[in-house]
Amino acid sequence: MTEKAVWDDAHLKKLIDIFREEVENGNRPISYLNKKGWKNVLEKWEARTGKKYPKDK
Repeated sequence: MTEKAVWDDAHLKKLIDIFREEVENGNRPISYLNKKGWKNVLEKWEARTGKKYPKDK
């Protein structure tokens, strides 16, 4: 069974900052992130937190 994510304020801010960067970089052409945007989110999240997010989520 997969462990449930814990979202403290610091991690939530990092995630919001990453999403904001991807929107500002044009990786949200419609109302959702494109494939490149999601790839960048996962890479940036791992780089900034040291945590991997399972791809099956």
